Order: sequence, then C-alpha cells, then structure tokens
Amino acid sequence: MKLSFQKAFLYSLVGIISVFIFIELTTRIVYKIIKDEPIFSKSGAATLFMDHPYLPTIPRPGAKFGIFRVNNIGLRGPDTTWTKPQGTYRILLLGGSSTWGIGPSEENKNWPCILQNILAAKSTTKNVEVLNLGVPGYTTVESLIQLALIGISLSPDIIVIVHGYNDWKPGSTPGFKTDYSHWRTREKTWIQCISTYSRFIEKISAHISYLSADLKLKSGKKLLDSVPEEAIISFERNLISTVALGKTISADAVLVTFPSCLNATNLNNNPHRFARLISYTPFLSIKGMIVSQEQYNNATRHAAQITHSILADASSLLPQDPSLFIDHCHFNDAGAKEFARFLAPYILIP
Repeated sequence: MKLSFQKAFLYSLVGIISVFIFIELTTRIVYKIIKDEPIFSKSGAATLFMDHPYLPTIPRPGAKFGIFRVNNIGLRGPDTTWTKPQGTYRILLLGGSSTWGIGPSEENKNWPCILQNILAAKSTTKNVEVLNLGVPGYTTVESLIQLALIGISLSPDIIVIVHGYNDWKPGSTPGFKTDYSHWRTREKTWIQCISTYSRFIEKISAHISYLSADLKLKSGKKLLDSVPEEAIISFERNLISTVALGKTISADAVLVTFPSCLNATNLNNNPHRFARLISYTPFLSIKGMIVSQEQYNNATRHAAQITHSILADASSLLPQDPSLFIDHCHFNDAGAKEFARFLAPYILIP
C-alpha cells in the first residue's frame, strides 16, 4: 500500500532523529570512556564557563568536566581563599588555553600544578600558592581586565604573563581596532549554540578545522605575511598596562615569550600538527605565522625591558621540539614538565 506524503515524511523524520540520537549517545559514551567526560551534561564550554558582564566568559566556580576542574572561586587548581593567608607568597598566572591546561593528560600534570610543586619544595621561608587565571581564548585585553577586576583582589606578590598567540587573531583580522572590538563578539554562531547541547556536533565541528586549514593552503588566496605594526603596538601597550596595574599593589612581573614548536622545518615535516593554528588565523600566510610569532615575542621582550620586568624568553630558550606539544602550542605531559622547570628559576621568592 502506498504511503501518503505526510506519513512518509513523518517516518523519515523519525528515522533521522533516531539515527542522530544513536550517534549522539555513542559519542557521549565513547568520550566518557576515553576522556572521562560526563554523559549527561551540556558541552565542556557550557559546563566549565559562564557569562560575565565585562569579559567574554569566565570559569564557573566548582565546575568539572572530564579532567578539567574549576575551584571554589573560579580559578584552575585547588580550592583557595580570596584573602591571602599570612606568610604566603602568591604567584598569579595570566594566559590563554596553554596556561589553563589544555594538553596534559591529568589535572596535576599541567605546568601551573608542576610549577606549584617545584616552588613549594624550594621555599623554606614562605608557603607558596600558584593561582592559575588562564582562560582559553583570552588575549592580553581580557587578561588586563581580568587582573583589574579579579586578580588584584587576590593580592599577588608576582604576576606571570604568558601571552602572544591569541593576540595574533585580532592582530591579523582586517579592520583592526586597538581594543580588539573588530574581532571579539558576544554573539554565538549557530554551530556554537547547537554544540552547547550536542556532543557530536561539538566534536565534529572541532575536526572541521583541519579541513578548513587544508582548503586555505590550497586556495591561492592572498594572505598577510606579517601583522600590522599597530597591532604589535597595542599588544605591547596591553603588557605594559598589565605590569603597571600589578605595580599598584607592589606586585613584580615576569613576562614570558610565547612557547611553541612553530618553525619552517616543523611545518614542512608535519603540516597536520598546525591545522588548528592555520584555521584560527585565516588571514595569515605560512610565512606570516612565523613572522608574527617573532613580532609578538619581540614586543614581549621590549615590554619587559622598558618596565624593568623579569623576562623569561621561552621562545628562544625552550626547544621547539614537537614531541613536547600536542599541536602547535599546547604542551603534552612532557612539555608541561619542561616548561615548569624552565620557568621556576625566574620566580624569586624572598
């Protein structure tokens, strides 16, 4: 018997929905097994972060998703108090996703946790507390605001600033504005909205970056071979302003050039490793990415010089060894340990 159009449409719709539900449940079960992600929850971003009136997003106090945990006051790491305990030396970390801890396999294997252990073992006069204010996607603009509204209240003794790569994105986007408003938006794309509730869409959209990167390389489109000078000036201004804000409470500063394994040799040997970088900086050529890396690191060096801050020149002194990274800039377990050991001597605890 021939089905009516309405029934055929209904059966097809039910079939499509059933297949999607099966794929969605399978994705959630697989990621529960391999990443310990909760089966019945929103996406990682929606679980771990929340809106803020003056920042694009901030960590949600007490949130947990897979290996990622946010403490009681909205920072990465162990629970703490807003008031600094007597006899404690507080080290405040500002940065993006590599500071937050994307890459290492466990919470206690990210570099801020390892740094805490190294410095605590070395200090004989004070308790040491490393406070991780890193947030994925933050540039120097967000970290400056974050320090003013949140970080200063924690009374840090020293502020460690690890920035560079995330600022390439607004720096290379057309229509540059010094406050990054030409690039940063609060409006979510339809993919981001759906990804909040669908783990399958969340994961598949992340992998699309590899395809978009490949298409970019083959498109023949004219791309930038460097970042405009006004973007570098703005980045350096943000670093200087962050250091100056810290000095209002007598906090010292360590400026860190951004560590990565990006160089021409590594790019040629394994371009797939840099797919996310390529897709995140759609207006930069391959040459432009390498040049921009040095532009921003030179700005960090200059900012350290004119503010009389400590410079930890990670980009020059750490090996650009791909075996230390999961991609272009996020450390694996070995890389996190290497970076923490590198950074520790620059933090002088009285």
